[in-house]
Amino acid sequence: MCKRVLFSVLVLFSLMLLSINACHHVSPQINSTYPLQNIESENIELIFNITYPQDSIESKVLTEWANKFTEISGGQVKFKIFYNSSLIPSSVIIPNILEGSADISNYIPYNTKGMELNRIFELPLLGCPSPEKGTIIIRRLFDEFPELMTEYRGLKVKYLTMWGETTTYLNTTQKLIKTQSDMQGLVFSIMPSYEEWFEIMGAKTIFIPLEDTSNYLKKGVLDGYCGPLYNTALGSLELTPYHTDIGSQLFLIYNPIVINPDTWDLLPTNIQKIFDNLEPFFTDLMLDTIHQAEIEVLQTCQQNGHTFYAIPLQETQIWIENAKISHETWIQETEAVGKPARLIYNELNRLIEEYNDN
Repeated sequence: MCKRVLFSVLVLFSLMLLSINACHHVSPQINSTYPLQNIESENIELIFNITYPQDSIESKVLTEWANKFTEISGGQVKFKIFYNSSLIPSSVIIPNILEGSADISNYIPYNTKGMELNRIFELPLLGCPSPEKGTIIIRRLFDEFPELMTEYRGLKVKYLTMWGETTTYLNTTQKLIKTQSDMQGLVFSIMPSYEEWFEIMGAKTIFIPLEDTSNYLKKGVLDGYCGPLYNTALGSLELTPYHTDIGSQLFLIYNPIVINPDTWDLLPTNIQKIFDNLEPFFTDLMLDTIHQAEIEVLQTCQQNGHTFYAIPLQETQIWIENAKISHETWIQETEAVGKPARLIYNELNRLIEEYNDN
């Protein structure tokens, strides 16, 4: 059994043994030979790694989902949660979950080696119409191209749900960004996939995980970041009073739950089904919670005197054309390692166009 799955089992002995010891609790370990046919009646504790701070929007959603899971399982399944990447750093989730450092984790597909095709969802300014439609697009693409799932190296992947706001903000400490020229020389925290794009725009880049962004803003290492406006728990919002709406969603980033394959195989069928049955609950909860948080934080920022600017459509188009240069770089680099990047890219753009028309 997976070393991170702990079972508490009430074992009834024969009458002769009961006379010696009335009852006994057993907690089998990963290599225990405890018979799997009895697993239906066991209590299960799953080690759950969450990359976000405990009071973040995402962590609240993930925790509510875990509590709902426990409720539906009748208390059979409980989660031991480690927040803020305290168990596994966000950049090495896949190998650590495969090794059994935790049973499950949320996963942000950062620039991880071997995940070249999944980086397509990080490409900037593809023109996705909304998180709801983006979720449908992501799932359709996974259905059409099994190569995307193959990159997870056997992990069980659940909830391909797009996380994000309805638009994208550049959040800065000292000045408002209105045009590409305003980016010159500024240092932004961005995902590695955006380095080329931001450098074309004249900015300097450094990759800082979202949970660490506020510390670097306080130190003056960063002039701003491109990330969630809604997530005040990350501590960055009060440090960046200038917000530029660039007129398009930044990416189709999704943040699934990944499960150790040994853990999954050892779960009873009724527990596996709960993962599937809770998909609509998880997706609706995440999308609705982020949408509501976005509305509330916009109101808070305005009340606190933050400055907002929406760049005009003509300027947005300049940013999009610059972003397309990085798209082509990704295609060439990914095709060079033998993966069908252009084919998937063309289909993704077709799907985006289809859902923009609907």
